[in-house]
Amino acid sequence: MDEKTNTEILKKDNLSIVSFDNNAYAFETVAATSSLNRYNFSNFGNSPKPARLNGNILVIPRGDDNLLPETVQLMIEDSNLAPGILNRKGKLLWGKGPALYKTDYVEGVKEQEFVEDTEALEWLESWGYEEYLQKIIIDFQTINGCYTKMIPNRVAFSPLAMATGQKRLINRLEYVMYSRCWVGWPDETTEMINNIFIQSRYNINGIVNYTPYPIYDNKDPFSEISLFWSHGLTFNRDFPLPEYWGTRNWIEVANMIPKMLKSLNNNMLTLKYHVKIPAAYWSNEENNLKEDAQRKGIPYASKMLEDKKDDLMTQFSNVLSGTEKVGKFLNSQYVVNKFGNIEDWKIESIDMKIRDYIMAQIAVSKRADTAGTSGFSLAHSLSNLKTEGNLSSGSEQLYALSIHNITEVNRDEMRVTAPVNHAIKANWPDRNIKLGFQRLSVKAEQEITPGERTINKS
Repeated sequence: MDEKTNTEILKKDNLSIVSFDNNAYAFETVAATSSLNRYNFSNFGNSPKPARLNGNILVIPRGDDNLLPETVQLMIEDSNLAPGILNRKGKLLWGKGPALYKTDYVEGVKEQEFVEDTEALEWLESWGYEEYLQKIIIDFQTINGCYTKMIPNRVAFSPLAMATGQKRLINRLEYVMYSRCWVGWPDETTEMINNIFIQSRYNINGIVNYTPYPIYDNKDPFSEISLFWSHGLTFNRDFPLPEYWGTRNWIEVANMIPKMLKSLNNNMLTLKYHVKIPAAYWSNEENNLKEDAQRKGIPYASKMLEDKKDDLMTQFSNVLSGTEKVGKFLNSQYVVNKFGNIEDWKIESIDMKIRDYIMAQIAVSKRADTAGTSGFSLAHSLSNLKTEGNLSSGSEQLYALSIHNITEVNRDEMRVTAPVNHAIKANWPDRNIKLGFQRLSVKAEQEITPGERTINKS
């Protein structure tokens, strides 16, 4: 908020809302009608070219600006629903908690037979496997991937210890924060990923260091400290995207509306005008800024254009507050596009009551909540989202839980526990045990004897 001009600017894609002296003005950038309109697909995870770290480290880019984790974090933290839904999915995956099991077949159906193994359990507890799994689940549910450092015991590095018959083991597993990991660019000959780089937590003399670790090799698990990258898959992408990525625009709309209403409540705004600005106008301004930067001998930065937009919208909002100046201002705001047509600013007066505006935004918010949460692969009856006028019945929740356990949790469990199970396989190759999550099968009330029903236990 600029206290001198009492101006605040809220932005979402090509729409900006400028509040100025207790009024609000909507600015929208529109494409030329004679040009081709195309959907703007982000290149997150699609990597025709490598990104560079410190100039010489080649990695798979995490989007055009390498900010996928930060983008997801801001989007989720701003949402009133997404954190709860992701947390609920994590709890449903966790069930009664992790336990060791063997695979058995009962009448041709694969089943988990949970078992006790004192040695394996002591090994798991020695490095805090439950806390590790909780962190891994959060990363996987949020961004569809997670990283684990696989650390062998010292025997693996000591020929003398090996000669005396001491056993080589993966000593412990260590969680690594997702945003600190960069997947190395595949080898051009084999097309295999060989390294993952871990970013240092702190800058040293303004430089961020990146330490390379080899990808975990289950054929040679004890040779060195390595990284295990467990992740989901995204069609035609080198880098996986969150499952809900396709609904991100709805999530961002839902995130923006409370901010708009808060600004409205704080400033008692009245949305007076809708200003449409041709996209060619900003393109022309960007070219002018690049030429100006070149003349001054300074590098051009996209922030220059954003600052120009803010200044111009603030200036125009000031002009709109005195309507007699509007015509003079508009006459100077135009550009000739590549088709030879003049594209000028257009202004539309908005006759809108505050109550109508608020109700319209609430309706949009409800639609955005429903559409946005649909991408999280969790039935509404199992989430915190309630459809207006419809409270999920117990039978509906029971059915949704059964479907969720059948279709959603098994593959997530496989990927979340993959590093642990690879380590168990390396340490005890003949035991055929794995770590999974134990979940009770939920029965309908009519299938439970009256004395065992929840209502009679309270």
